[in-house]
Amino acid sequence: GLLDLASQCVREAESLADALSELRGVKAPVHDRHHFREFLVRTDQPAPAIARDLETGGFAVHVVDDHLLQVCVTDVNAGQTDALVEAFEEAL
Repeated sequence: GLLDLASQCVREAESLADALSELRGVKAPVHDRHHFREFLVRTDQPAPAIARDLETGGFAVHVVDDHLLQVCVTDVNAGQTDALVEAFEEAL
């Protein structure tokens, strides 16, 4: 079970990063390597403002610096990734 869960976490992170990277002004993941659950997202817009907008929509992301956010996807929130991408696009 743990191997399946770990594989799912890697796949979900890759899928979410790909979807976010499709948005204009977003690069995800920032570092070109395998990610287990979490990764960095670079935005052209100020990261703190995006994080506030996402929090209003019920999503939690971590502000790393002025244009970097840390995003995490797990088995608990994997079903909400489409909604996160939509909220991210609105926040941009």
